[in-house]
Amino acid sequence: MLVGVASLIAVFVFWAGSRLFKYYTHIDQAWSSLRAFHNLASAKFWIDEIYHFLIVKPVYFTSKFFARILDRDVIDRTVDATGTFISWLGIRVRKLHTGDLQDYGSMMAMSLGALMVFLLLWAFIF
Repeated sequence: MLVGVASLIAVFVFWAGSRLFKYYTHIDQAWSSLRAFHNLASAKFWIDEIYHFLIVKPVYFTSKFFARILDRDVIDRTVDATGTFISWLGIRVRKLHTGDLQDYGSMMAMSLGALMVFLLLWAFIF
């Protein structure tokens, strides 16, 4: 497709040049009629400025927003909260680890009973 576009541009430039120099026999005559095009071409058709305005600036501001808001406020706070919760949970669970097998068995039985009550309530509610 890019080759097709380049070919069309080449054909257009050839056609425009042949039409222009059909009427003008000297380059100075043609140059005066091409002054506006020359000014446009010497500024590189403002492609860099347009690209910077349409692509670079929006991507920059979007990435700045995501870096400031999403990364710092959402992701960092979530990671910090997870670490704090795990530390808090570790302090609470540490008291339950006594090394006594009967304590572990009774905790398993209470957990299984709580799970059964939860499942029965869940079945009746929903």
